[in-house]
Amino acid sequence: ALGAVRTVAGAADAPAGWAPAEDAFAHRDSMITKFEVRALALARLGPRLGDLVWDVGAGSGSVAVEC
Repeated sequence: ALGAVRTVAGAADAPAGWAPAEDAFAHRDSMITKFEVRALALARLGPRLGDLVWDVGAGSGSVAVEC
């Protein structure tokens, strides 16, 4: 199912870590952006506190969750 997740960068609490492993998310097999791809995408995007991030097609929302 195609969906979108809307989030605003920055959390009230300190992040637990960057680009958690796939098993940290609820997802169907192979329906998640792999760790290395998420890490690279997030590094290139460089979301800052207060930035609006759309994860379009968010199967598990793994990229948006990290913003």
